[in-house]
Amino acid sequence: MLSITAFVGSGVLRVLGLAILFSGLVGFYYKENNIGTYLLVLSIIYSIIGFLGNKYLRPKKQLNISQGFAAVGLSWISSTVAGMLPYLLALPDISFVDALFETASGFTTTGSSVISDPSELPKAIQFWRSITEWIGGMGIIILTISIMPLLGSGGINLAKAESAGPTPDRLTPRFKDTAVILWVVYLVFTVAQTLLLTLSGVDFFSSLNHSFTTISTGGFSTFENSVSEFSNISKLIICLFMFIGGASFALHYKSRKNLKEYLYSSEFKYFTFIVTFASLILFIYLYTSDNGLTKSIVESVFTSLTIITGTGYSSTNFEVWPGGLKIFLLGLMFVGGMAGSTTGGIKIVRLVALLKTVRNELKKLIFPKAIFKVRMSKSAMTDQSLESVQTFFILYITVFGVGSVLLGLTTYFGGTNASIETILSSVASALNNIGPALDQAGPFDTYSFYDKYSKALLAFIMLIGRLEMFPIVLLFNKKTWSKN
Repeated sequence: MLSITAFVGSGVLRVLGLAILFSGLVGFYYKENNIGTYLLVLSIIYSIIGFLGNKYLRPKKQLNISQGFAAVGLSWISSTVAGMLPYLLALPDISFVDALFETASGFTTTGSSVISDPSELPKAIQFWRSITEWIGGMGIIILTISIMPLLGSGGINLAKAESAGPTPDRLTPRFKDTAVILWVVYLVFTVAQTLLLTLSGVDFFSSLNHSFTTISTGGFSTFENSVSEFSNISKLIICLFMFIGGASFALHYKSRKNLKEYLYSSEFKYFTFIVTFASLILFIYLYTSDNGLTKSIVESVFTSLTIITGTGYSSTNFEVWPGGLKIFLLGLMFVGGMAGSTTGGIKIVRLVALLKTVRNELKKLIFPKAIFKVRMSKSAMTDQSLESVQTFFILYITVFGVGSVLLGLTTYFGGTNASIETILSSVASALNNIGPALDQAGPFDTYSFYDKYSKALLAFIMLIGRLEMFPIVLLFNKKTWSKN
């Protein structure tokens, strides 16, 4: 198990080395020569370690599903630790825990931050923050599979652990080819948004960074007030790409020649309906609060998408909204987007499957001999898939409950004066990879007020949420570590 993890981790280190290299080049471009040098050296070290690991640590046996899940869990934890070093090297005043929190928030596309004003950061670190979200959005492991050999056909067992949703999208017989396709689609959308934002008046560097953090539904911004000062046109462009990031990238690829593919997807229609319904509810409140028609439309759509997709950009201070609306937003945090997207949360397919299962059970009370199937896009879900959905939901609720209790304890003993609203919404935000929470962790606040133990706990919950429970849970199963 450890040898498998070491091998997978070596591949991940090569990817991180490449990303750090680009960040270092940004540092040199903006005359941040010391930081650029630090990052260049770190990039070389990671690349060498990754190369040696890939050459000498290749396991002799094909990894099974449980090993794949555990290897992904350990690889993400080790990647988070490795990703801390750019912060620790470039920011002498940042603590170990704060660097851990910021890195975990980046890779998991949560977007929570302990940095009060990102605009004061060196450009190289601004870029590193953004690219961690971009890499984490589609998946570190999936990127690794797409650019280098990684256990051959066993790569699908790694992808299953990292992909958003019950099962990973498979567009080709070889998953490596699927990984390449998904990353190409991802890159095309990133380039498109960068160009559109630049044309809308945003400077190129900011456009690039916000494209990284939009399509990944991450939400890190290079500005203190996030995107609140952007023009309505720029916000609508971001809305478009948040919606794209919230949908399945495999579906985007399938629809490149025939847009009707979107209409054939039940999950896409449910996703569109939820976004539209949430936007309408918020529009009614904003418009009746004398915000004007244009502002009400833009802010309602923007807020709905940033919460549902878990992007977490702050465009308006919803912390001052009525309590009922804040509860509504808290509920939206749990929804998420489609399977195969870059979003967090439960996912539309799981919510629909759970609701249809409940409906079928009620029908059986009336027609006990009838057989009812749960269907998505006219295809019946297997009993195994439904069991997986139910197991996920149980684990999800358990993690949320236990996480809330533990955060309450750490804040109490750590001396943090956090309200119950802050605690519950912070856990919900971390678990669903949202970013902003409520009360003290509102849209224009940071998480710097939490003590170090609470920050470490929230970072761990972010990882659990991004990997959708199972890869982390399996680390605590002794059978995962058996030699058989």
